[in-house]
Amino acid sequence: MSNEQGRYPRHVYLFPNGMVMVFDDTGQQIPELQGRDSEVIDRILAAATGFTQFLLGEWTAAGPNCSGSVTIAEFERRCREERITELLPAPSRRKSGRKR
Repeated sequence: MSNEQGRYPRHVYLFPNGMVMVFDDTGQQIPELQGRDSEVIDRILAAATGFTQFLLGEWTAAGPNCSGSVTIAEFERRCREERITELLPAPSRRKSGRKR
């Protein structure tokens, strides 16, 4: 299934912050498939083909860079897993009341 403009995702980058960038065969971004992983995963999976590459991205001065590839199952798992660490408060640095 293609997106609204008839383009298929060729490269899908998942970044550590949960954002996703998607490019077609010509290197053009596909905006309607980009955004927060949990919000776009279903659209990406519906539009993906056997040629779609799922990549772990990192941002560099030159733009997005691939730090590795993952299977479609691993990509989906990473997108769907709860980001519990983002929801928890930072650990307290307060010292306990006990004296040593």
